[in-house]
Amino acid sequence: MNSAIRYYIITAIIALLLILCLVLRGKKGMYGKNYNLAVFNTVGSVSLWGRDEAVLDKAFQDIMFELQGLHNVINAYDAKSELHRLNDTASKEPFVCSDALWNIIIASREAFALTEGAFDPTVGAVMRLWGFHKKKESLPNQEEITAALEKVGLNKVQFDDNAHSAHFPVEGMALDFGGIAKGYAIDIAKTILDKYGIDMYMIDLGGNLLLSEKVPGGEDAFKVSIRDPNDKNAVARVLRLKGCAVATSGNYERSRIIQGRKIGHIMDPATGTPVTQFASVTAITKRGVHSDVFSTAVFVRGRPLAERLRQAVPGTDFVILE
Repeated sequence: MNSAIRYYIITAIIALLLILCLVLRGKKGMYGKNYNLAVFNTVGSVSLWGRDEAVLDKAFQDIMFELQGLHNVINAYDAKSELHRLNDTASKEPFVCSDALWNIIIASREAFALTEGAFDPTVGAVMRLWGFHKKKESLPNQEEITAALEKVGLNKVQFDDNAHSAHFPVEGMALDFGGIAKGYAIDIAKTILDKYGIDMYMIDLGGNLLLSEKVPGGEDAFKVSIRDPNDKNAVARVLRLKGCAVATSGNYERSRIIQGRKIGHIMDPATGTPVTQFASVTAITKRGVHSDVFSTAVFVRGRPLAERLRQAVPGTDFVILE
């Protein structure tokens, strides 16, 4: 997808996790299992540790069921999805949302407010203008950018909190949760793990990480590697983390070449233009949804917003690479 879909870090090495799984399995009554999953147009893994293998399996099955269900609701590119129907009709009349769709809308509205509009799920009109939905042969001019910006701004959407409905003021507006979906999803996964009493885990959903407070193998932290934005085979920084969510935004994965100019996929919703001030921004937070949206928001607005978010949301920190 979040979003606005963003591209992220080299995570803790799966081979190491598999070794840890084998070590833990050798201890009486303890199991470690690694599961693969594909959802939200990305691949990932869920590593779980616990004393009952059947409970681990059931928890993963529940996670997959919930995340696939959410994907079916918010896949903007599937004509059968609820989000597609909203985007297709909400400029004509208010669209009444299911609980699943309304809840991620609420999360997006909260993220929009926290990030002072730097995270905006209506930025799709600008993304299309710069060739991220369809190949472009020429750069947009200022008149085209201004016209696209008329269709951008979550604060322009008319929400009815009682009816759980959304109405677009202009035709061509649309919501896209690519910039929040993966972080939102790992928070759903954590709720499921809490229900089963599983307190040792690592979830990697396309580079969005959720790390438990407890660490397997007798270690005091998980090792999380941040990719060098200029060399996909190199590591820029290794972090030792636990009990947090982690996400990285950067323009090194998704870009377009238009008239000889490299165009990054992270757009400023205020100006309608690509952002280039940083190489990457990694957000470390207590919630997945925050790490997902904060990494992009700070990439867009810079260090002053990073400092305000640190103050506003306890447990938040950033690693910014120039």
